[in-house]
Amino acid sequence: MEPAGKRLVGVVKWFDEKKGYGYITAITQDEKKVDYFAHWKNIISTHKFKKLKEGWTVSFEPADSEKGQLATDIRLISINDDYQVTVMKKFFSE
Repeated sequence: MEPAGKRLVGVVKWFDEKKGYGYITAITQDEKKVDYFAHWKNIISTHKFKKLKEGWTVSFEPADSEKGQLATDIRLISINDDYQVTVMKKFFSE
């Protein structure tokens, strides 16, 4: 478990847009690879939609939940494919 308030950087493992959840994989301070549950309600975004795509790099705050490790305060760091870069440029230019 990571200390409270400690942000981690991870990569989106998968995210189901219809169901609104998926997983982010991160390396913890003790160098363990851990999957964190990501729910759309925990994604910080200025856009109407809150979704993630496989391969995107995000930062988040880890938390414990009844069902395991949870990613909260999820923020996009980078988009790792050309299509998504084009989509994001469109939204930022509006």
